[in-house]
Amino acid sequence: MLGETSVCAACQGDVSITRLSVPRAVRNGSEESVVLDCEYEVAPDEAQGLALKWFLNEDPQPLYQWIPGLGRRAVSARLQGRVNLDYTVSPHTPITKFRALNLLRPTTDLGGVYTCHVSSLHGVDHMSQQMVVYAPPSYGLEFNYTRLGRGRTRLQCGAEGTHPAPRLSLAWLSPEGSRPLAVTADRALLDHEVQLPDQLSELQCTLAIPGTDFALEKRLVYYPACQGDVSITRLSVPRAVRNGSEESVVLDCEYEVAPDEAQGLALKWFLNEDPQPLYQWIPGLGRRAVSARLQGRVNLDYTVSPHTPITKFRALNLLRPTTDLGGVYTCHVSSLHGVDHMSQQMVVYAPPSYGLEFNYTRLGRGRTRLQCGAEGTHPAPRLSLAWLSPEGSRPLAVTADRALLDHEVQLPDQLSELQCTLAIPGTDFALEKRLVYYPG
Repeated sequence: MLGETSVCAACQGDVSITRLSVPRAVRNGSEESVVLDCEYEVAPDEAQGLALKWFLNEDPQPLYQWIPGLGRRAVSARLQGRVNLDYTVSPHTPITKFRALNLLRPTTDLGGVYTCHVSSLHGVDHMSQQMVVYAPPSYGLEFNYTRLGRGRTRLQCGAEGTHPAPRLSLAWLSPEGSRPLAVTADRALLDHEVQLPDQLSELQCTLAIPGTDFALEKRLVYYPACQGDVSITRLSVPRAVRNGSEESVVLDCEYEVAPDEAQGLALKWFLNEDPQPLYQWIPGLGRRAVSARLQGRVNLDYTVSPHTPITKFRALNLLRPTTDLGGVYTCHVSSLHGVDHMSQQMVVYAPPSYGLEFNYTRLGRGRTRLQCGAEGTHPAPRLSLAWLSPEGSRPLAVTADRALLDHEVQLPDQLSELQCTLAIPGTDFALEKRLVYYPG
């Protein structure tokens, strides 16, 4: 499927572009190569002076140019090693043979509006189309909600690593119907407060990348609080904790309980999909229980401050949490006639055991093998490669949920730098390593 075209008025009878073929959307680094073609007609007496140029966006310097009559072709520094100069259109004539661009493994920096410009001694024509080179979210779609009290709910939906910036939308779904809640464009996070109906329903977040057919959707079950009985007003869970580095961390669950429901109150903490609670407390009976998983790993003397008899031991004070205690924590509070629960994720991460290992090997014929990895990282990291030079930089490859990135690429024949970056999802932890690249 092709994007829309724009055509300038050609000097008919001299030179005229008849068709421009540019891929509408390409996933970052996923295609071995893509072809951008520019078909044109030239009057016989104009063929000798023919010149073809390809431009990207507003850059006045052509990416590629060819003058058939002189047998000359030129490629910009930006495309060095990224275009197959042996590619020819078929069928062809001496003045159409090298008209097309055959881009090798295009990455996001090669996305934009491509313009083919054809001129002769007495005529000129040009035509443009957009090619979106997109990168999906590195770690999928993150979506959660938090009750703020007084019937208000905060919805947060986002995704890291998406290119171009996505369109995010929220909707409320129920058996009676659905309604949109919020839409945002060109942002990686949608943060929205809303008054939701007091009924069991679903919340949906959708991510779409403009100019492509790529979309992701995530749904959450929305459990309304039993107003007047019990209602969780705030859940506080650390977003990210380094493995074994903190003396202790506190996970707190604030709630409101109707006075006549306090006697039957029960609080439970769960981790991920385990049906057995990590911790439970029944204030009215003075009973607390800790699972085998938390034995010796929770401070049972910890109390919230200020507190009442029905809030005193509501929080979890975990001692030196390690990676096995990372995940989605759910606080579940119930009374005789009401129930509420709320969840948040805590990432307990481990950096690489020995830092970042990065090297390259020349394979011949201009190809280079890049390997970047790290052992002992938890959760599995996101690794990305980039080529750096005084003229600019460009991404080479990205991978998620893997400890090794092994990638072959055609690099420009010039002194430059290669960069590998490691990021741990759900945290601010990142490492970077650079190598000087010496052309062969």
